[in-house]
Amino acid sequence: MTLNGFLQLAIYFLAILVVTKPLGLFMAKIFSGEPTLIGKVLRPVERLIYRICRVDEGEEHHWTAYTAAMLMFNLAGLLLLYAFERLHYYLPHNPQGFTGVAPDLAFNTAVSFTTNTNWQAYSGESTMSYLTQMAALAYHNFVSAATGIALAVAFIRGIARRTASTLGNFWVDLTRTTLYVLLPFCVIGALVLVSQGVVQNFSPYTKAKLVEPQKIEKTGENGAKTTETVTEQTIAQGPVASQEIIKELGTNGGLFQRQLGSSLRKSHAADQLHRDVCHFRYRSKPDIHIGADDGQPETWLGRVCGHGSPFSGWFLRCVLLRSSR
Repeated sequence: MTLNGFLQLAIYFLAILVVTKPLGLFMAKIFSGEPTLIGKVLRPVERLIYRICRVDEGEEHHWTAYTAAMLMFNLAGLLLLYAFERLHYYLPHNPQGFTGVAPDLAFNTAVSFTTNTNWQAYSGESTMSYLTQMAALAYHNFVSAATGIALAVAFIRGIARRTASTLGNFWVDLTRTTLYVLLPFCVIGALVLVSQGVVQNFSPYTKAKLVEPQKIEKTGENGAKTTETVTEQTIAQGPVASQEIIKELGTNGGLFQRQLGSSLRKSHAADQLHRDVCHFRYRSKPDIHIGADDGQPETWLGRVCGHGSPFSGWFLRCVLLRSSR
């Protein structure tokens, strides 16, 4: 590896170390209900959400109620996403006029995005309308990640409280994750990506003439091969920056099929470092120690964060310590 390569790795790991502790402490305060600077701005919005949804912020759920709320919420989201995919031909913000997604693919995609399993069996730029990408798929990039964090918080509370019969309120945990953690980071992150040249628009796809026409070979249904000369290329557009940042944080599908190779989602090394740090901090799988903070024998839980779990080691430690007080 070259000196430049070692330097980039050093900067990458240094950036991760710098953001880990303050991010973990911030998230611990959010879920403990402690005042924060951002809370002074967003607290009225949080109260308004509870009022509209008729959520009692002070009510705590037994594990059965917590689980039922999580399952019902995600089932409703799955059905809504399926409806968007099937009907987006009749909905606005579909400049390419994409038809509805096939039933099996629509269901597969809806389940994948709802469960955060990262299975994207379609080309986003040739299948999904802008509205479906933003209001359905990106929505699940937020709430599937928020659900994972909420369940992690409930899990830690269950261990830290020991004899308590409640695990918190799923609706409160989900709202705080989305409002205080994911949305602010995505707004800032999207602006960073746009500033570095990542596309963000609602324009129809662009047709560009090739400087050097390309000959491609096609095979027909009867096996006959033909040669075709391609003289133009379709360049996909769309709200790439806003979709890309939540894709990195929520670890789900994105706007294009070739997520890592598309030139429209890349700019330069600094931009890539920014995305990599976001991606790593929300998908790291830490080792944590439980019990040492209150004089109990220390228990090694190992890697409790499964594939795609969007939270960090410091977050788990801080939540545990604060919840046990």
